[in-house]
Amino acid sequence: MEAVEVRLRDCVSHAKRLLEPEDGAPLTPGGRRRELTRFFLLAMVFVSLLGNVAYALHHSHEVGAIKTQCDQKTQKQRWEAETRWAAQARDHARVNQEHAALLAQHSKLQEKHSIVKRNHKALVDNHASEASVLNSTLEDLRGDNLGLQRAAELSRQREQAAEAAAARAIRDAEEVRKEVVDLRAALDKLRGDAAEQAKPPAAESSADAPPAPVAPCEDDATWYYSGKEAKTCAYVAAGEEKGDHRCKATNTDGARSALEACPRTCGRCSI
Repeated sequence: MEAVEVRLRDCVSHAKRLLEPEDGAPLTPGGRRRELTRFFLLAMVFVSLLGNVAYALHHSHEVGAIKTQCDQKTQKQRWEAETRWAAQARDHARVNQEHAALLAQHSKLQEKHSIVKRNHKALVDNHASEASVLNSTLEDLRGDNLGLQRAAELSRQREQAAEAAAARAIRDAEEVRKEVVDLRAALDKLRGDAAEQAKPPAAESSADAPPAPVAPCEDDATWYYSGKEAKTCAYVAAGEEKGDHRCKATNTDGARSALEACPRTCGRCSI
């Protein structure tokens, strides 16, 4: 633009020189034609320059508008970029904070994991020691169980032997009781025969004499043995019905046995 202004000033000064000669002498027609021709050429150049100036001004205006648009667009893009950068910076800061929090949580989890590992190791050690103690205790219990089984077997054998001995003793006692009953019956018969022989001869005929009274064969209701009032003749009879032989010489009150005090229950009656 400065060069155009310089050319315009030159054209204006040259036109003034044509209209006002420097030396003050009038121009000839030929000189005037040449000067006019030069003036018209300068005018055409001036017009061309004006067109160039107008174009330059228009172009400058468009360039300014474009530059303004570019500046606005650049400013907008810069603002958007700065906004994005700020958002990205905030996101990056937030991500860094979250990462730091995750690192802290990871550290805490590692500490907890180490504690859990230590506790697990302690539990495993305790379990191993307890398992060893339990195994030894189990071995002891197995040994005790084997001893108990052997003792139980010996006890069972002894019980069987005792039951067999008791059965033999019961059979022997029953045989003795039967023998005693038979002997008592024989003794009573002998006593009766002796009493008959010791009687004096009667004056009257035996056919006319009345029969002698016979003593009743009944159980003694007041008798009991072993110092227990419940163990009466009825108790002996109940035992005989159940198969529990209580008509024994050992069941006594100190003076009489069950065979003597309970003759009907024990089958000692001759009639």
